Amino acid sequence: VVRGRRAGDRMRPAGAQGSQKIQDLMVNRKVPRHDRGRVPVITTEQGQIAWVVGLAVGEDFAVQSHTAAVVLLQVTRSGGKA
Repeated sequence: VVRGRRAGDRMRPAGAQGSQKIQDLMVNRKVPRHDRGRVPVITTEQGQIAWVVGLAVGEDFAVQSHTAAVVLLQVTRSGGKA
């Protein structure tokens, strides 16, 4: 599922010790306030956040040495600019 962020969204970024609010992730990564609502959030059908595009992959979705298969997603900005 591709959606925007929602109030209270949390994830555990790959390599992080614990979970983090998406809002805090965006602030820490210095995403301008006016852009935060435009950052796509990729989730499972159950709502688990797998990827905040351009910022973080969820720990449960990061490629590991034992990973057998991956899904490659490509993001293109509106207007065809990468």
